[in-house]
Amino acid sequence: METSDIINWKSPQSHILLNPRMPLKESQAAIAVLKSTPPLPGHIWLSTSGSSGTFKFVALSKKAILISAAAVNRHLESHPSDIWMNALPTFHIGGLSILARAYLKGEKVVKYIVSGERWNPQQFAEQMVMAKVSLTALVPTQIFDIVKEKIHAPASLRAAVIGGGALSETVYEQAINLGWKLLPSYGSTECASQVATAPMYSWENSCFPLLQPLDHVKISLNNESNLKIYGESLLSYYGILDLAKGACRLQDPKIDGWLTTEDRVVLKNNYIQTVSRKGNFVKIGGESVDLSRLDTILDEVRLLLQNDNDMSIFTMPDDRLGHVIHLAIASENDVNTEALLKKFHDRVHPYERIRQVHYVNHISRTSLNKVIRHQI
Repeated sequence: METSDIINWKSPQSHILLNPRMPLKESQAAIAVLKSTPPLPGHIWLSTSGSSGTFKFVALSKKAILISAAAVNRHLESHPSDIWMNALPTFHIGGLSILARAYLKGEKVVKYIVSGERWNPQQFAEQMVMAKVSLTALVPTQIFDIVKEKIHAPASLRAAVIGGGALSETVYEQAINLGWKLLPSYGSTECASQVATAPMYSWENSCFPLLQPLDHVKISLNNESNLKIYGESLLSYYGILDLAKGACRLQDPKIDGWLTTEDRVVLKNNYIQTVSRKGNFVKIGGESVDLSRLDTILDEVRLLLQNDNDMSIFTMPDDRLGHVIHLAIASENDVNTEALLKKFHDRVHPYERIRQVHYVNHISRTSLNKVIRHQI
């Protein structure tokens, strides 16, 4: 079993792809445990989450990844002359799936070269221009940075798929005005990348697009509006690792071939209109609050006020209300917080208001720049 992201897609060889920032002791233990599990030929193991010594991995067959890649290629009307730029890590399905799509079409993939400690939207756009990039995939925080810096899209860009979280409609509209041909999408590691994506050329319309299920999957809702997915691109197993015991428990979450997600979805004519992730909900005074919605409002206020500081919503326990909203700002100084809070509070319910502001050294984020709230 290999740990390299150089994949022979035709080979029965399996791979374990880990975040290189994972502590060495933990990564070595995880590799040892996965190598000791019953062999799954032609599979790729990707990490999804972990806490207190227990890690969850997803086992995806190469066949499943290629089925997903082929569906995305059809949706994007891909051609061998297309050039991808990959700004996402290949130990994550977002970056890995770009390699699979390019393999099927014989396309060139240009890796975005980071200069410094973090991604730079201006450098990214410049590298796209130099390589005449036509396709790319980004996460919402990267689009936010592009809009904040008012960076125009290169003329060669045909489409940019946006996944890994909710994209603000305001950010979307401003990006479109800068020439970025955005295709918001919904997907997950368990589904080998995209499940539903905005139609090609939807950026030409004036409204935020609905997401069209790709042709390799079927979708449905259960009685609680949780999304159910059926298709050949689904995971084979979860691998639940207990590093202390050196054990791995394989678990197939599918029932009759259907995977029931924890994501609540609103469908309109079988297109996905909204997605609410279960982990983003919290009860405040008996009311269910979607933190991703508050994140979106905060981003829009930051853009309006041209506030460059990194910041994030998080929750704290409260004896009376159960939880309350706090705000962390990565700054040592007051950043005109009063104006920011006023704009934010004008757009939320009273129980969603920010009760306290914390000034911190930094805000922890994942490899895809998602905030790790419990580490604030």
